[in-house]
Amino acid sequence: MSPADIAAEHNRGRVPHQAAIDWFARQGVTALGGLATKMWTGAFDFVLIDDVVFLDGGAFEFARHTDKAEPEPACTILARDMCGDAYDVVAWAANANRIARWLGRASLLGEDELYAPRLLDGLPVHAGPLEWLQARRRGVVILNKLRAAPLLRDAGPLLVPSAEHGRVLHKMLQTPPPRILVPTQQQVAA
Repeated sequence: MSPADIAAEHNRGRVPHQAAIDWFARQGVTALGGLATKMWTGAFDFVLIDDVVFLDGGAFEFARHTDKAEPEPACTILARDMCGDAYDVVAWAANANRIARWLGRASLLGEDELYAPRLLDGLPVHAGPLEWLQARRRGVVILNKLRAAPLLRDAGPLLVPSAEHGRVLHKMLQTPPPRILVPTQQQVAA
């Protein structure tokens, strides 16, 4: 699926209604910079509302493409890769604090920020989408720990909001050793 196709599917969502905009404002999310962000390409990325079905494994499907379960409204955010190309859509149900990926490609929300010029000493790693939107989309949110770890190791230094978040991130970034196999006597003889 091309970046244009992904963006087009995301753009089928609805603009948040006034009550949602007011909720975001009370949470410290600005309309310009948080809910709508101008990309370096000149295009705008918007937080939209869409009906989705959350699936197992951190995935979701747009309700218009399935009849598997009862849909629920969620915020949808276009996920961009390091080059700024759309490569996934993230659904976030703020009331249930559920986050999921449509295509399963995105390991970080804000991946296009990994190597962007920084005004801070490190790359902000936010606990969730709300904090990321409050920061006007500066920094990243981890969506897939396994795939995000090598990206974050290379993008350091990392900036976290608390010591606890730092400990969790430190543990996540530790590289587990590969499996080490010892051949049996029969395998050695063969």
